[in-house]
Amino acid sequence: MPAATVRILLAEPALAVSLADRLRKEGGRVEEATGALDAQLSARRRSFAAAVVPARRSLAGGERLLDALAREFPRLPIVAVGPRDAGEILAALRAGARDYLVEGEEDPVEAASRVLRAARFPAGGAEPEPGQGPEEQALRLALADARREVAERTDAFRELQEIFRHDLERMLLVFERIGEGILFADRAGAILVANPASAAWLAGGPYGAVGAPLAEAFSDPVLREAVRVDRVRALRGERVERFVTAGDGRRVRIETLPEDRGGGEAEGTLTILRDLTVEVQTSLLPLVETPGSLP
Repeated sequence: MPAATVRILLAEPALAVSLADRLRKEGGRVEEATGALDAQLSARRRSFAAAVVPARRSLAGGERLLDALAREFPRLPIVAVGPRDAGEILAALRAGARDYLVEGEEDPVEAASRVLRAARFPAGGAEPEPGQGPEEQALRLALADARREVAERTDAFRELQEIFRHDLERMLLVFERIGEGILFADRAGAILVANPASAAWLAGGPYGAVGAPLAEAFSDPVLREAVRVDRVRALRGERVERFVTAGDGRRVRIETLPEDRGGGEAEGTLTILRDLTVEVQTSLLPLVETPGSLP
């Protein structure tokens, strides 16, 4: 169909200025509708090569203009205009739209080119250019939307990372240097995290113990049994504290806490071990007077 005979029904007010001007420069004949009902009546009065309609605009009875035109004029190529939303895009294409323009984001030259392409390739005519069919167009827009969402989430993550970076560094420093052994285990009992201080208690060291069952990671049978029993109690929601004497004579404080993130059921356990041997020995030392002190 020659460009001069391409008649376009434009029922999208957001594109009325930019798209209409560009279509006319390309040789198209544009008729602008003032509303949904006017667009439907215009389509009944004369033949159009294509129609540009908003995806969401409804007629007086509640039916979408897009659905009404697609049902009444099945051979009329319709280009829908709507938000960048995968659900909206697919709904418009399933309703019969030949193409979809994202409102506020399309280049007028490219948008006009796609409208004219739809007009020159009506249903049953020649195929659109490769990669420009409705399925390909929907996929392209859906992928672009996914990339945009990933980029936005990446930016948000970077902002949070910067906000908490200093606090995180302090927390890691404490975790690495704290003298108490700290062990996080999941509900099944597998060790998730072990700090360096826990090496004094574990048979294979803290890094080798990750993934191993919590109770089996201890070489000392007394500690192994105490941790096994306390883990079961912690999974029931109890906070357990006990003092035991290990096989090598060390006095050990073991504290086991449930890891509950608000779901009402413990998702794992936190075990803290502290060697009290030095503290006990120090408390038992006799008081020694410092030379030169007052009687």
